[in-house]
Amino acid sequence: MMPHDPNFAWTVGELNRYAQSVVRAQLGDTIWLCGELGRIQPNVSGHVYGVLKDELGNSISIVFFGGARRMSSLHLEAGSCVLLKGNLDLYVTTGSYQFSVREVVPANAQGSLMQCYLETRKRLSAEGLFAVERKRPLPMHPACVAVITSPTGAALQDFLKTAYGRVPNLHVRVVPSPMQGVGAGAKVAAMVQCLNAWHACEVIVITRGGGSMEDLWEFNDETLARAVAASTIPVVSAVGHQIDVTMLDYVADVSVITPTQAANAVTEGVLQLANAVAQYAQSLPRMMHHRLDAARLRFTRAAGCAFLQRPQDLYHPQAQRLDNAQLRLVNALPGRARELRLRLDELQRRLPKAVERWLTERKSRLRNLALPLGTLDPRGVLKRGYSILLDDRRKAVRKATETSPGQQVTALLAEGEIRLEVKG
Repeated sequence: MMPHDPNFAWTVGELNRYAQSVVRAQLGDTIWLCGELGRIQPNVSGHVYGVLKDELGNSISIVFFGGARRMSSLHLEAGSCVLLKGNLDLYVTTGSYQFSVREVVPANAQGSLMQCYLETRKRLSAEGLFAVERKRPLPMHPACVAVITSPTGAALQDFLKTAYGRVPNLHVRVVPSPMQGVGAGAKVAAMVQCLNAWHACEVIVITRGGGSMEDLWEFNDETLARAVAASTIPVVSAVGHQIDVTMLDYVADVSVITPTQAANAVTEGVLQLANAVAQYAQSLPRMMHHRLDAARLRFTRAAGCAFLQRPQDLYHPQAQRLDNAQLRLVNALPGRARELRLRLDELQRRLPKAVERWLTERKSRLRNLALPLGTLDPRGVLKRGYSILLDDRRKAVRKATETSPGQQVTALLAEGEIRLEVKG
């Protein structure tokens, strides 16, 4: 329910109904609640009203519709510690919220089991056994469906009635197994492993009707959960009713709430295939007539086509075009050859002059480069009457202090050399 327009006032009923929808949406359909029973008041209609409280004194109203007999059989009274399964609801008439009980378990009897169940579920979830990506789709057309169930239960009859009503020739293999009581989960697990070992089917259905939490407790067995997770054959869980969720439902590839829905799930692919075949059977003649009409029209058009009546008209123009091209080519070759010969003669005539001009330009450039180089040549300075003194290592003497009396030096002139002795 959407909130009212803020410009208008709520009625009490609208506010209570909106609060009820919020509570249901946030907490879902099923939660567990633990505590100590306060006052409990069964009435003549079989319903039980009471209070549940915790050790801190917090309390909440509870209602267990039709639960008087169940409470009596468990000998529950004020002060009993219990685990309650149900949903939080809001009583619209008075605006007070209460816990609607669907199942009650004495904490001193089943509390440790529930704790073990929660720990196991957490561990298996962490291992990825509940992950959606590991779940496999059911085959479209299973050759054989194995149903693990009690052979005398109503669940088997519901499954067979629905399955054969949808697919009369479906091959169903019934695998008898106890569906409740101590050890039932391990026996169902053994049947799952046996079917896998023998490749005895393409889909496994585990089904039974609803019941109390004690009746369905074996389907929380860890051995069964691991056997189903390890199964190479897709497994369908159809145990209990909508309010019952077991470990098997979490790990199975497909989880439904009734045997009828399980039968629908395993035969859905066959029905889809049958419907597709029926649709193709209806559309195939129409498609064939359409294709034939189209082919007939193409043939009629082709029969009236001038090119197909006179195929030579297709290649005659092309042959004529080829002849014309050949003639043009023969006529063009001598002219092209003359043109190339004239061009070659012209190049031969121009080449000597071009080479001579190129050499002249290079000689001139060399002379221009030689002038500045000549001004830097030491021999040009020597020709003007200068000389260069060299020591014994043929290094130029620049300062008088670089010589000593009696040292032999060489005077380098413009033409030749003179050996000199330093006197002082």
